[in-house]
Amino acid sequence: MQGQAVHEGDRAAFYKAALLALRFVEAREGRGRRFGADAEGRWEQFHGAMGASERIDLLLRDADAQWPRAFAPRVVFVLRGLAADEPFGPSWAGLTPKRGEELWREVMRAPELGEVRALVTAVAAAWERTLEVVPLPEVTPTSRLIVAGASAIGAAIEVFARRGELSWDEQVLVVAEAPLDRQLAGMASAILSAGGPTQMVGPTERAQRPFARAELVISKDADAGVRDAAEKIHGGE
Repeated sequence: MQGQAVHEGDRAAFYKAALLALRFVEAREGRGRRFGADAEGRWEQFHGAMGASERIDLLLRDADAQWPRAFAPRVVFVLRGLAADEPFGPSWAGLTPKRGEELWREVMRAPELGEVRALVTAVAAAWERTLEVVPLPEVTPTSRLIVAGASAIGAAIEVFARRGELSWDEQVLVVAEAPLDRQLAGMASAILSAGGPTQMVGPTERAQRPFARAELVISKDADAGVRDAAEKIHGGE
């Protein structure tokens, strides 16, 4: 998916998945900065005429400043012509007030997701997708992976979550075009407390760093163009 036009259903899926992931990382940090009683109290003093849709955008903007490119529609939907630190841009429609209130209540009432597997599954479900089980090769701190397909991205996130000695932002290159794939990949840096943003390219882009001697992990749900691009990068083209 390229360009500025974003379907309303895709925007709703993006927001739900982003809120689920942000709630997950917030619970792990245990600071109550964005959710919980203290956050509610601060919002009541601050919000004025703003509603839940504006609140959600403010939270995601703040989160994207903490984890660059992890919560940005610009990255998920390949929005062109924006500054590197601008997650939304002036043409981004956001949620309607009614949908914002509904989504906020829905996510806040849902049980907290305590495991990465549960979060990855819930993010895919927000996009009305189910991820398949994908076996990964043995991953060590010296391994490199080129990953394509939502199921492969989710499987890689789970492996890196279990292995604290691994470095997501250094060892993984994701090739992605579909919004779910790009959102999963981008949010991984926050989910895994990585040292930097996810290395990610679209099917027509070149990787900024060479990925020689990398293992190739492609799931069946990868688009043909993404699969071909990942194989070309793996082959050194």
